[in-house]
Amino acid sequence: MHTSIQRATACLLVTLTLGLTACSQQEDFSLKEYAPKSATASIKNVSLSTSESNKFDPQRVGTQFPAGTKRVLVWYRWDDGDKDKKVAIHWSLGDTSLLKQGEALGGKTGTAAWILQLGAGGDLPSGNYKVELLENGSVVTAIPFQVGSVASAAPTPVAEAPLPTPAAGPASIAQPSASIAQAPTPKAADAPVPMAQPAAVAATSAAPAVLASADGEKAGVRVVITELKRSGGDTVNLKFVLINDSDAKLGLWGHYLGDARVRSDHKSVGGVHLVDPAGKKKYLVVRDAEEKCLCSTDIQDSEPKTRANLWAKFPAPPAGVQKISIVIPHFTPMDDVPISQ
Repeated sequence: MHTSIQRATACLLVTLTLGLTACSQQEDFSLKEYAPKSATASIKNVSLSTSESNKFDPQRVGTQFPAGTKRVLVWYRWDDGDKDKKVAIHWSLGDTSLLKQGEALGGKTGTAAWILQLGAGGDLPSGNYKVELLENGSVVTAIPFQVGSVASAAPTPVAEAPLPTPAAGPASIAQPSASIAQAPTPKAADAPVPMAQPAAVAATSAAPAVLASADGEKAGVRVVITELKRSGGDTVNLKFVLINDSDAKLGLWGHYLGDARVRSDHKSVGGVHLVDPAGKKKYLVVRDAEEKCLCSTDIQDSEPKTRANLWAKFPAPPAGVQKISIVIPHFTPMDDVPISQ
């Protein structure tokens, strides 16, 4: 839906608007028994809930959810954050790893939420799950939870899928809501269960590393690069999460992220491009014969405390080019981003 996930005010939820103004009020819904015990951990409070939308629901906090649950969101608040500190969220079902997501903390304090849900929008399989929160690769807390009746859980293989966005971030994270499913994903039980890739919000890939991040022109809005990878057809795939941790909607109407010269780029990310400073070359989004971009299209406005997973495909630079700059309209350029094979 967290991703995002760079952040907004300390007392606000990253994927949701709860109508709560004081931190003490917001944290009434935290699961205090699962708060990290280490004094060096930046994450201070955590919580878990199910929801009918890609927003964290403080009225449905718990660790046991009924059969038919479609999404589970994990929320956390951090203090004394370091912009270089990486936070990862690892979902699993039984002994099966389902999804890894993550981002770099974007400020001294903030909140985020990530969603676990099936890409097809179906019910999460019954079983015993666990979500772990890691800082720089070390687990700082783990929250076990159950969906449905464990006895009825039917084993099936699960593919480890990517994030989003950000409900998430928090939730919504991910789409965390835009042409990408906004959410994190579910876990598998004692035996694997076939699952579709998670929908939005915040979401990142199976082994999500934060390659780069950039702040937007609007305070509280940022992007996180989760993948820049060479693929078939001599192309490069870019995946990134748009995170709105502010208290206001970010209008993505018109050509905000599109190429103003291309009419069909309305509400798309066709304006994103790569730049090879050494080779003095600019790489634009791949387009079809009708000038439509191979990228996220029909993206929706970014609501407060949400994140959306977005993507675009580019012509591949020469094999010798291992790092490149990424330029996203209305965001700070990101230099020396590694291209994976």
